[in-house]
Amino acid sequence: MADEKIVKVCGHCGNRTTFDIRAEYGYERYDKRSDSTAYRTWRILQCSSCEGPALQEIRFWDGGDDEPSYQILYPIAKAAAFDLPKEVKKEYEETLKVRSISKVACAVFARRTLEDICAHENATGSRLEIQVTNLLKSDRIPPLIGDMAHLSRKIGNLGAHFAKEEVTEEHIAAMLDFLETILEYLYVAPAKVARVKARLDDPKSF
Repeated sequence: MADEKIVKVCGHCGNRTTFDIRAEYGYERYDKRSDSTAYRTWRILQCSSCEGPALQEIRFWDGGDDEPSYQILYPIAKAAAFDLPKEVKKEYEETLKVRSISKVACAVFARRTLEDICAHENATGSRLEIQVTNLLKSDRIPPLIGDMAHLSRKIGNLGAHFAKEEVTEEHIAAMLDFLETILEYLYVAPAKVARVKARLDDPKSF
């Protein structure tokens, strides 16, 4: 088990890399009515790039011809990147990729993601500070999300410009948390709502 390698995209650092299996537990449950057995296995994986942990679930039952199903239970995919505008998605994925490499680079890429959000939302201004303020005035984001955007911008400035204050892990954690909330509010949540509405309009889809 320890020598088996799994290749997938890491939900922590965003890299497509190998994972080591660090622990595994499985159990089975027999169902008399269907005369079949369900098997479930949990694996603790570790990313070889950032060393972050992941929890994988494998399900299989011997009552059919289906292949085993594999699902990552932790970490949950960041901000459902497929719902993001193309340029925003690109910068956001780069932000996640460099987190484990450089806190300064992560701050810079997060700031660039915020710049792309403002550009996509047609927020005008010669500086990012003005663009975020104009985005707030447009009613596309509420005041609390606007505060998150301004705080993310300030943390990004620590990485983009020479500053006496060092970019810390606490800075990065807060910045990424705020950035994910902004992306969720502007793009991910509306896309989820639209998908549910579409399914409600078509009962056969449930």
